[in-house]
Amino acid sequence: MDIVTKLFLANLVGIISIAWLDKKVLKDKLEKLPGFGTLLEVWTLMTILTIPAWLVYFVVTL
Repeated sequence: MDIVTKLFLANLVGIISIAWLDKKVLKDKLEKLPGFGTLLEVWTLMTILTIPAWLVYFVVTL
């Protein structure tokens, strides 16, 4: 597995873990922090937007 794939998967696991932790354990306390909620939303959006780019990269490097 190359470094780009490792970074992509680490980012995906990270955002899913933080979102799950905030919703299930902390009951939206992180989302209500000034600035951090927006940062979390932007991070999630950027992660979702990188999925097609990573798929293209993965197919091209096969």
